[in-house]
Amino acid sequence: CYLVEKSSIRNSNPLHAAFLSSVPEVLGTMSAFYKTKPLTSAFVTCAIKASAADVVAQTAETSLSSEGMDPEQVGISKRRNLAFFMYGGIYQGLAQEVIFNQIFPALFGEGSAIS
Repeated sequence: CYLVEKSSIRNSNPLHAAFLSSVPEVLGTMSAFYKTKPLTSAFVTCAIKASAADVVAQTAETSLSSEGMDPEQVGISKRRNLAFFMYGGIYQGLAQEVIFNQIFPALFGEGSAIS
């Protein structure tokens, strides 16, 4: 673990200090967004994660199988990535938000304590 004295960070680079001073405000804004717009935030978060995961998978798949392939076949499939984006947003984001945070509490009650 590498420890750095806070004063040395503040004095070392004005851009770094400005960035660090804006972090609490950005995190507060993000927190408010997630609390006030749960469906929108669930869609956005899960859609971006699914799309990014697909880009990683397609990149790995392309690098493993690109030898001997036609150059037009190598690359990221935008159609496939859009499908992952929509699936991630609609099912993993919206549907799971509703199922776990609205339907389950209505069926089984609030809380997680075992009675």
